Amino acid sequence: MTSTYFESSKLCVLASFGYSRDKRSDKKQIVIGLVIDKYGFPLWIEIFPGNTSDKSTLKVEIDNLKEKAKIEDIILIGDRGLMSKGNITHIVEANYKYIIGMRNIECKKVVRFQPSEKTIEKIEENKYIREITEKGEKYVVYLNTERRKKEQETRERNLGRLEERLINLKEMIRKREIVS
Repeated sequence: MTSTYFESSKLCVLASFGYSRDKRSDKKQIVIGLVIDKYGFPLWIEIFPGNTSDKSTLKVEIDNLKEKAKIEDIILIGDRGLMSKGNITHIVEANYKYIIGMRNIECKKVVRFQPSEKTIEKIEENKYIREITEKGEKYVVYLNTERRKKEQETRERNLGRLEERLINLKEMIRKREIVS
């Protein structure tokens, strides 16, 4: 899935505002779904309205794989944007094989340990991995300590800005510039 935006979209009936991967929420766009075979060759392309969420396209594309390509043995690989509770339920009930990227908070519900350099195997500098099997499901936990550090720094910087803003608001209230 990807999207592309238009400088002028007067003639495109599918163009609409939606989540912009290009950070251009001011432009109408379309969403493009590309289905490829195991060699990377395109099987078909689907064009969706610009306000289509990735996760809403999964069932449509699975049905297309079955009907158009006559493929029954399907392995789905999805990032966090494609996965929803409904999609996961559909995948599991249809007995498909799958690889799903999970958000850290979702992972913590399944994995009962704190990923750190001590609890998982180092695969290269700042990168660690551990495989876990829980209730018949296999999970691969990946940790990038460099990225974790950057995310913590960003969080601390944002918290600092919020604290400054709260102090400023409190002072404005004290001076009666804002009435509480």
